[in-house]
Amino acid sequence: MFCRERYKSGSKLCSAVLIVFSLFVLGNIAKAQELQWDESIEQGRLENGFRYIIHGSDNPDEPFNLRLIVNAGSVDDEQRGMAHIVEHMVFRSNRAHEPDVFAFLDSIGWETGKQVNAVTRQTETQFMIRTRPDDALDIRESIILLNDLAFGAKMLGTDWDVEREVIFEEMRRGQSVASRVNDAKKAIVRNGSRYVDRPTIGRLEDIQAVTAEQITAFYKKFYVPGNMTLIVSGYVDTDETITSIHESFGQEAFVEPPIRDYIELPLEPGLVIGKVQDDQGTSSAVTYGFRSPVAPHATLEGQYARLQNYFIRKLLFNEIRNTPLAISSDFKMVSTLRSSNNERLITAISAKTTDYANGLEAVLTEVERLNRDGLNEGEFEALKDSARQAVQRNRELVAQRDFAKWEDKLAEAVIKNTVEENYTEKSARLLSWIEEMTIEELNARARYLLSSPDQFLFYQVPGDRQADLPSVEEVMALAEEVSQGDLAVIERAEHQPVPSSSDELEITESLDAYEEVNLSDGEVSGVYPVSHRVSYPQDGITEWQLENGDKVVWLNRSTPSGSVYVKALSSAGYFNNKVSPWLSQLAVQVWEQTDVDAVVNTWLEAWEQENKINWSWAHKQNELDIATIIDRDQLDSLFKSYLIRQNHWRFDSGAMADVQNQLIEQINERSADSMLEEAFFSASEELHPSENEAEQLAANDIVSAINELQKQPVTIFLVGELSESEILENVLPYISSIHRESTLLSSYGSIPDGDRYLASDVFDDQRAIVKIKSESSYQWTPERAFVVSTLNPIIKRALKRKLRHELGGIYTLSFEIALDRDNRARSEAEFYTSSEKVPSMVAAYQDVMESLDDWMKSENFNQIREDVNYAEGVRMADSNTWLRRLALSYEAYESPRYLSSFDDLGALITEASLSDVIAELMPMAHQSVFVGFPATN
Repeated sequence: MFCRERYKSGSKLCSAVLIVFSLFVLGNIAKAQELQWDESIEQGRLENGFRYIIHGSDNPDEPFNLRLIVNAGSVDDEQRGMAHIVEHMVFRSNRAHEPDVFAFLDSIGWETGKQVNAVTRQTETQFMIRTRPDDALDIRESIILLNDLAFGAKMLGTDWDVEREVIFEEMRRGQSVASRVNDAKKAIVRNGSRYVDRPTIGRLEDIQAVTAEQITAFYKKFYVPGNMTLIVSGYVDTDETITSIHESFGQEAFVEPPIRDYIELPLEPGLVIGKVQDDQGTSSAVTYGFRSPVAPHATLEGQYARLQNYFIRKLLFNEIRNTPLAISSDFKMVSTLRSSNNERLITAISAKTTDYANGLEAVLTEVERLNRDGLNEGEFEALKDSARQAVQRNRELVAQRDFAKWEDKLAEAVIKNTVEENYTEKSARLLSWIEEMTIEELNARARYLLSSPDQFLFYQVPGDRQADLPSVEEVMALAEEVSQGDLAVIERAEHQPVPSSSDELEITESLDAYEEVNLSDGEVSGVYPVSHRVSYPQDGITEWQLENGDKVVWLNRSTPSGSVYVKALSSAGYFNNKVSPWLSQLAVQVWEQTDVDAVVNTWLEAWEQENKINWSWAHKQNELDIATIIDRDQLDSLFKSYLIRQNHWRFDSGAMADVQNQLIEQINERSADSMLEEAFFSASEELHPSENEAEQLAANDIVSAINELQKQPVTIFLVGELSESEILENVLPYISSIHRESTLLSSYGSIPDGDRYLASDVFDDQRAIVKIKSESSYQWTPERAFVVSTLNPIIKRALKRKLRHELGGIYTLSFEIALDRDNRARSEAEFYTSSEKVPSMVAAYQDVMESLDDWMKSENFNQIREDVNYAEGVRMADSNTWLRRLALSYEAYESPRYLSSFDDLGALITEASLSDVIAELMPMAHQSVFVGFPATN
């Protein structure tokens, strides 16, 4: 809710500031000239008005991206949601693709959301194509596809009947509290404009009423050549690209582009007052703001104004944050300065408080203080130094831009109605402006922004509180009272440089203290009892079996920057035969964070950070995976750290109360629905502790669990270019000093046997969630797991085609099938739908899974193999892939055998091999279906 009363501003201060600022602008009138595009960018406009911008790459390893920007967004909607509806409908029936564009994309192996994507915003709709080298479509074919989307959609009523339901399912995902609150703020901040009450996705009642004829009318009005811009970035032949643009988009007839004179925020003197309140909201604040015009981006005047705004935003934030009110009271004062549109600026000051009357006075006082005292000159000079450094850094970053970043920058320029300049020239101008800028002109602009006659005020009120809004007259009277009163003078100390983050101070203090600590617990004798050594020279692999039960496996292979990739794997998973799952997970969490005998954990972490050691702990169902990447010369320090954390950890029983309290808090936070769902999907009854188990938990229980997990034999895998002597000196002595004893058998969590179904009331709103987990026995090998994983995009396409494109029952879904090392294939699917559609969607899911062999007939297996080979090329360039697959090879074969089959993995993917897998797996032997319904269902 908000009051739309306005007052006419006639204050002397406002008039004086406008005069001062106008004189300043007139004194710099040369800045009004227009900017020029970087000469490396090819741009043009066809006779029908269609515009294109091309940035070619010299790197043949880079593919190309296309982005078509259509000047049609929710601000153009007469029926709310129309621009978004058109974005959906262009992928349906088309003049060039039968039965629709979705089927064409499926046939070439492209997915919406990946290779092809679209998004509707307030002022524009964007269609993106993301390719890879030698993709299914070349530059000419990709341009034709965008042309078909922009001009070839049929907008059939039968298609709209289905796609309307898809949009309803998209809406059903609901809004978060934050998005609802932001919409409420927008209604006040952008009052008087078409941006208010025009959500991009639309309103249910409008979408229900929209007809195919109205969709067609919007499409024909806004999807015209002169209302579009095509951006091309990547390794392309520029002449060929321009020819393709002429041959496709150039064939479309000229149509006068629509007049959109409502894009910029209308400015009107006065004060608008409103309240922002959501039933589930918890934040509380008073915000007073000013709306101002700003010169266009594409002029020097506009660029200079934005440089000033950058300085004002930074300095204003510090001024407000450090005001006496923010320091000495329970207020938290913040400020913001941001663009509302291309030629509009919002300046606002907030007091985060529940005392709204005092908050309003505090905000008005700060406005008055800033107008009187201005900004801090010392901080201004320091910020000039930072800005110069930023410009120099940007020079380096611009030179490093890849094709994707260039696409983003060009799109940003189009949306802001500006140009992408040559940064060498732009940076020289920026450095000159920074040098010439004075605190006097900056204060003049700040006073101009803080005296704009178009103003707004809102109280943000939690859902469980009440607050009365003041009237315009009361606010004006208070502002007058503040302006006539005495304001305390802020004593400004000499500017002191501040570290970039508080963490730097904390680390320095920890290291100072740590210098007094002796890491004698990490010292070893240099002896490493080895039971045997095996070498595979053709694979570059050496392994050592240690007498304590641990094994070290080293792949001598170069890595980026010469780093060493390390993984320590043991069978200490949280599904094991000795320690309950919840206690296993708790024990590892405590172990990872606990102190060691010589030092407290924070000091050890500080030493590790100093030595570039950063262990990553991943506790999985069947294993404990501790991994890192380390510089070659830090290998000794790394394994000293590993030894200390393995042999010399200690758990302080004094921390037991905190552990129990956190456990009980987690128990209380878990909903009955989530507990029911977890119990339904698991054969284990010990995933979480009961409150009684948490209360009875003793320090010895945690210590015993850590001991059990820690003593399991470990295999250390290393990938890096090393000498054998480095392993012998820096790895084996530490690993062999750890006591091991194999006592645990770990496993994967499985769903219960049989086919099961459970429904529960979950949601407060009208939506339902379906989760389906399935399992079947299937012999695991790394190669077989690779083949099974190839089914994922195929099955997901089939499910999406049936459930979304044919039935309109879902907006999106997740699906994954994997073959695990316990010889079980497991699949998981999840989607939202309406409660009345649950039976038909579950039945459709089952139908697809049982008829996958039929769906396979429409797949392009040549394209699938190309996709697999491309993905493999990307993966194999990552040393982490070699590390993971080295571990898989030893689990499967106790040798590097799997590594020798990498080049042949693509050949495993054939229609026959995938059909054989489907025949063996489908339908899966066990299935559990969980449905969460609305509570009112």
